Amino acid sequence: MTDAVAFDTPENIQVRYQPAGLGTRFIAWGSDQTLALLVELGLLIVALVTVSSLAAFREFREDADRSIAYFVGLMFVIFGLGNLLYYTLFELLMRGQTPGKRWCGIQVVKADGFGLDAGGIVVRNIFRLIDSIPLTWVVPLLSKRSQRLGDMVAGTVVVSEQRPVFSDLRAVLARRPAGDARYRFSSVALARLPRRDVDAVEKLLERWETVAPEQRASLARRLADAIAARLAVEPPPADGEQAFLLDVLTAELRRRERGLG
Repeated sequence: MTDAVAFDTPENIQVRYQPAGLGTRFIAWGSDQTLALLVELGLLIVALVTVSSLAAFREFREDADRSIAYFVGLMFVIFGLGNLLYYTLFELLMRGQTPGKRWCGIQVVKADGFGLDAGGIVVRNIFRLIDSIPLTWVVPLLSKRSQRLGDMVAGTVVVSEQRPVFSDLRAVLARRPAGDARYRFSSVALARLPRRDVDAVEKLLERWETVAPEQRASLARRLADAIAARLAVEPPPADGEQAFLLDVLTAELRRRERGLG
């Protein structure tokens, strides 16, 4: 059993994730490899058609060797850099996910709890070449967090998106009319929220009635102020923190359902 990954937010709310299982990661990897191969084959066909079309011109017919060299070089570029570009671009644009990872419900996060950065994504994917060597396949088996070498160097870990359900809060928010929201947030602004901050909001709201009033007020104030700063909006007034956090969580869950994150 792999060790859970625990992050302490600046508001002193601990958020825990379960590292993704190796079987799930393998299925996600296989799905991504299939998609990447289809994209690469598509680009190869386009390149072949382009070179064939250019060969119809006299100057290219007279220099067939040059045309073939261009095609071979392009083929090496496509298949050599295809995987690196596929994983890097998707993990950058989809906040630590690829199509395969999203289908399997897993995501790349920073092992220290901070937001996933472009440098970490690039480094972990460059190391895919080394991680593809059979000798290194034992590394995730020995790692407590199922990290491969690329994850260790980049300081990342792949975690499961499936978290324990504390109550029916999500079901309640799903039925909440959009017109009930006092605060509005754009999808672009919400995309700037680290996953740990959203989970901290959900965890606090789930435990709202069981937390001592003084501690609850303090946590809600600090969390609301921090999120308002990240979203570049005005913080809620005193006693308005719960409504603000509810609207943030509702908007973020709806954004995820629409596949915008």
